[in-house]
Amino acid sequence: MRNLILREKRFGFELEVTAKISRIKGIRIYEVGISYYGRTYEEGKKIGWKDGF
Repeated sequence: MRNLILREKRFGFELEVTAKISRIKGIRIYEVGISYYGRTYEEGKKIGWKDGF
């Protein structure tokens, strides 16, 4: 992993790392499902419509 030369500095980072790791022999990449339940306003959610703007 330390020998990977990465050039991307923005949002393409995940694609670049995945592509380069997939070329290494003996390494398998798995997709794993996750569950996420965001907080409600009562639980302390602090993001609003202004954050999306």
